[in-house]
Amino acid sequence: SPPGVRTRPARQASPEVRGTLLTVEVRFAQLFRMTLPGGRRRMFPAPGSIDGGSFGAAIVAALPEPDGTVLVFYHPFGGATRLFRQRLGGKSEPVGPGLPDASEPFRVGHLVVTSTCLQAGGEVVALDISNPTKWRPLAAGCAPVLSPDGTMVAFARTERGSIDIWQVPVDGSRPPSLLFAVSSLPELRATGILHPELNGNLAWGPGGLAIQVFQSNAQALVVRRPTGEVRVIDLGQATAQFTSNVRWQPNGNLLAFVGSLQAGGVVLRVLDPDTGTTRVLATDPQGFGRPLWSPDGKAVAVSSLRGELIITDLGGRWLSRYSSAGSPLAWTA
Repeated sequence: SPPGVRTRPARQASPEVRGTLLTVEVRFAQLFRMTLPGGRRRMFPAPGSIDGGSFGAAIVAALPEPDGTVLVFYHPFGGATRLFRQRLGGKSEPVGPGLPDASEPFRVGHLVVTSTCLQAGGEVVALDISNPTKWRPLAAGCAPVLSPDGTMVAFARTERGSIDIWQVPVDGSRPPSLLFAVSSLPELRATGILHPELNGNLAWGPGGLAIQVFQSNAQALVVRRPTGEVRVIDLGQATAQFTSNVRWQPNGNLLAFVGSLQAGGVVLRVLDPDTGTTRVLATDPQGFGRPLWSPDGKAVAVSSLRGELIITDLGGRWLSRYSSAGSPLAWTA
């Protein structure tokens, strides 16, 4: 392994790790329900209308429902992104109309919010799944995320090397309003990032609104606390560019995110925005996918590009390690 990259021996599943994971085999767009701690998997049948076989579609997200069904966002290559309700051993049902090139959706209550920013001229849109007749436009922008109480949507607008963060009520009762201009933050400019680019989606949790940005090899996290205070955490120099989505700890104050190591490889970290301190949970010489918190906020799951799914506690102790388990999309108790 490259210098500074830790490798670990295989470890049996820990009884501390419990619940149900939804995972995806990216290459074949296959969705699985995986029971923890044993790791037993069951595959959901793909919707017949988009089943294109190998490399025929991509699963953008999976949103578990209380009744055991799952809302799955499929993006067929060359077709419109479509939301389906899936169940184990049963037929899939389309939910709402398709969207051109939709990004990762977010869900609070009966609302699903996404954007069409994978094409030029992106738009933030919302769907009421209790009456899914049409996607309702909310604002021009990208990388939307719902507030924890589901009443507001934050999103980014980028233009000429600048990033502005806006918000708009989900019900459309008021026009969008500017929250803050990322590019004008003096603390960000002090890191050498003068013309930031967005890296991944926004994250909104009880601890505030978070965004990861970069310029060339410089990278930083920007966190706007509920009080309105904005903090910038310098993440140093990246050795490779990749999409990294920051994730808030459920009902907590920590952020999980993926960064790069100067010696090569990538690192999964958690950050305390109050102190600016980070803690290493796992490293890999090739790469990690998006981090996913456990429902109780005591563990983080992440997939490696080598085909492993790793679950680690907040001290960096690997609780479980599964081979060929896919990438984690959702974790329920």
